[in-house]
Amino acid sequence: MNHLPHWWQNGVIYQIYPKSFQDTTGSGTGDLRGVTSRLDYLQSLGRRHLADAVLRLTAGR
Repeated sequence: MNHLPHWWQNGVIYQIYPKSFQDTTGSGTGDLRGVTSRLDYLQSLGRRHLADAVLRLTAGR
């Protein structure tokens, strides 16, 4: 049986920081909409895996 490596063993993972990646509201801070608006760009780089560096949901904020 031919063993194929897991995707993460040979894949290229592009890590982004949403806060500074793309601002869509003009506030000076990146946002999730900015990330999704640039998915075509990321795909054009040949990236299939995206790691989000700092995406947290905080209660009360």
